[in-house]
Amino acid sequence: MIKDLKQRLGLGIPNPQPPAIQRHVTLVLLSYFTLILLKILQRSKDKTISLTLSIGFLALQVRKQILIERIIVKLNN
Repeated sequence: MIKDLKQRLGLGIPNPQPPAIQRHVTLVLLSYFTLILLKILQRSKDKTISLTLSIGFLALQVRKQILIERIIVKLNN
């Protein structure tokens, strides 16, 4: 399927590594699932949070939360 799609798009003869593609897709789907789950949990705690489900926005919120936790840990030490 990927080979056919690349040929139709004019990207030459592909030589994909199926296990690598499968790992990549698995990680991407797991990441999307995690970000959406975090958004749902966040929304259940605070109803004023918007329901924007763009991946960039969700990733920014996760990074922000991790940064806040790191700052708190540094201040406590």
